[in-house]
Amino acid sequence: MSSMGERVGAELYLTESVGVPKRFPAVAFVGVCASLGLTVALGVATLVTSYGFNWRIAFWVGAGIALIGSAARTTYT
Repeated sequence: MSSMGERVGAELYLTESVGVPKRFPAVAFVGVCASLGLTVALGVATLVTSYGFNWRIAFWVGAGIALIGSAARTTYT
């Protein structure tokens, strides 16, 4: 549920801040990235459940995403 809130927030932000000719492709790009993120999450989940010790990789990937997200929020706002 929180990821959909982030997606809607990103779409609203782009709708308000991007100019008219690039507005709709920018908003559509959010949906494409959300679908790619879902695919990557499914791949990580498959790796985590297939191998015994590699479940920790998901936590490291999540920590990396959190660091990138927090850096992006502080840099671009």
